[in-house]
Amino acid sequence: MIGGRASIAKPDPTLGFDLLDVGPSVDCEEERDLELAPGSTGEDALYTELHALRVALRLGQRRGDVLAFALADRDPGYDLISHAINAPAGKLAEMMINRLGPSWQALPGQSKERTKARLSSAIGSPALGGLYARAEITRYVAWLDASLPELVDGELLSCLNADSSEGEALRSILVGMSPSHNMALRAKLKEPILCGICEHRGHNDTAENAAARLVAYVRDDLKREADDPKRLKSGDAKAVFCAARSEILAAAAEVMGDWLSREQDTPAHDRWLQEFSKIFYTVWPEGKKHQTRMASLSLAKLAVASGEAFPDALNTIKPYIINLDEDWPSLYFATTEQAKSVADNVPRQMLDLLWTLLRPATRGQSHELAEVLDRIALASPALARDRRFQLLETRAMRLE
Repeated sequence: MIGGRASIAKPDPTLGFDLLDVGPSVDCEEERDLELAPGSTGEDALYTELHALRVALRLGQRRGDVLAFALADRDPGYDLISHAINAPAGKLAEMMINRLGPSWQALPGQSKERTKARLSSAIGSPALGGLYARAEITRYVAWLDASLPELVDGELLSCLNADSSEGEALRSILVGMSPSHNMALRAKLKEPILCGICEHRGHNDTAENAAARLVAYVRDDLKREADDPKRLKSGDAKAVFCAARSEILAAAAEVMGDWLSREQDTPAHDRWLQEFSKIFYTVWPEGKKHQTRMASLSLAKLAVASGEAFPDALNTIKPYIINLDEDWPSLYFATTEQAKSVADNVPRQMLDLLWTLLRPATRGQSHELAEVLDRIALASPALARDRRFQLLETRAMRLE
């Protein structure tokens, strides 16, 4: 595990985040002085509301209870953010983050200093409310880095690197739920990102987001000089995916296929040859123990997304595709317009991909298979006499 938790000083009581401690911190006389003045912002209103809600905080869960999910086999980041978004401290942190962005520079200097001081206090607070605030701040770390990068460079980065249950939860939020990271921010948060991917226990969208962090970092490295210290060392990306759950590796193939399909700035075959083939070689681990059926369809989709470079992509990816073993294998990827073009132009290679996925010793039938086989036969009638084609035909489900 990387890093270590730095010592956190007690927040300045005059800033108000001392209210996030479990015990009371202001007396009634001080509370009356916190009534809103004319022109106060919504952030100020919620800040005052925290004073009124301190009893609820005092009766709420303590840090150990909230972080108990770290011992369970579920995503600690998801559990933490589920608490944070409904907590007053989490709402306040989100409200303060919302002040950042394009409108930040237009705010009066006093308002900016007050918000900065409150965010700093939130990041450094050892109380339960500070934990909730850090969760929300981590979720919107791109906004914070754009306007107040010094807050990211200091205590927040230390929290993200911490060898603790809180550190793991924050890293899970960072890689699975935090949007809009740019190249510079990914480099700044390199260590917690890599560690967070290895640890990530989330599924579906958060797993795909985690995989995308590493794919994006490797793509960034293609733009960096060979001696740039921000670059990953040779083998680092593969090592991360080897350490991560198999779902994360499968998601990486899905991410590469989606990006290759959707980006239209250059032809897909050029992007495969110049960029995505290099990314694939950099991130995909060798060895049978890392290859799973979970990734097979996503790898096939990635090959098809290469367009006119499909023969080269198939040659690169085919060794890592494990044949499917399902009663009803879905071959939807092979019926898209992009896949139809591949079948028309290189039908023999498309047949080779189908055989790799559905060769004998597998089972199941597919509706989509019939459509693809018909297209292959139309493009090259001689292939209908190929033994592989004939065996695949027995797996095609035809309704007519």
